[in-house]
Amino acid sequence: MEDDALPELEGDDFEADLAPAPPGVKHCSQCTILIGPGYVEAEPFTHPDARGYVCWRCYESLDRRRDRRLRAEAHGQNGSADTPVWRMPRR
Repeated sequence: MEDDALPELEGDDFEADLAPAPPGVKHCSQCTILIGPGYVEAEPFTHPDARGYVCWRCYESLDRRRDRRLRAEAHGQNGSADTPVWRMPRR
């Protein structure tokens, strides 16, 4: 028996291939899990940037990133193109 290889999908292709959520259920716009009654995440939260809905874990993550960004801006670290990007060395 031969296994068929799955095609590699880009991020945008993956979201487009999601089946529509059942009635009363939402997809998390960050991690794509289903949110609603009977699922691990029961309550959808509005995405902070008004980009649909997110689960609680993604909402927490987005909130932490927003707080870090605001702290960096308050300290004059705006993360602009002039700021060098530190890359991890390859092993």
